[in-house]
Amino acid sequence: MKNHFFSFLLMGLFSLLALPVLAQDDVASDGSTGGTFEQDVIKLFEVSNSTATYKAVIPQLFSQFKAMNNKVSAEVWAELEKEMASDISELQKMLIPVYQKHFTQSEIRAITAFYETPAGRKFAEKQVPLSQESMQVGQTWGQFIGQKVAEKLKAKGY
Repeated sequence: MKNHFFSFLLMGLFSLLALPVLAQDDVASDGSTGGTFEQDVIKLFEVSNSTATYKAVIPQLFSQFKAMNNKVSAEVWAELEKEMASDISELQKMLIPVYQKHFTQSEIRAITAFYETPAGRKFAEKQVPLSQESMQVGQTWGQFIGQKVAEKLKAKGY
C-alpha cells in the first residue's frame, strides 16, 4: 500500500507542476516586450503560489521516504529535506522547456494578471490545502476502486 500511496503522491506532485506555464514568443501579442520567458515564468510561479506548493510537497515525499527506509537517522533526513526544499529554483529551471511549447508569453502574462486579482490571489493561496486534501480524496478513491476491482476479479474466479 505504501508504494501505491507514494506513486499517487508523485502523480500529485507532477500534476501540481502543470499549474504554471511558459511562453514561446519574445514579444507579447499586445506588442510589449517586458521580461524574458524565464522571468515571466518565475513571476508566474510566485504569484500562482506554485513555489509554495512545490515546497509543501517535499515534506510529504520525505515522510514516504522515511517510511520506506527507517535505517536512516532523523538528522540525515532533516538535512536532505532542507537541501531539497532550498533547491526549488532548479526545478523551476527544469520546467521552462516543458511548458515553453504550450503557451505564448502573452498567455503567461494574462495568467499572471489573473493571479494578481483578488480571486486569483485567493485561488493561489488555497493551492497547498487544495492539493493536500485532493491527494487524500484521491487516495481514498484509489482504495475504493482497488477494492471494487478485486471484488469483481474474485467474482470472475481470479
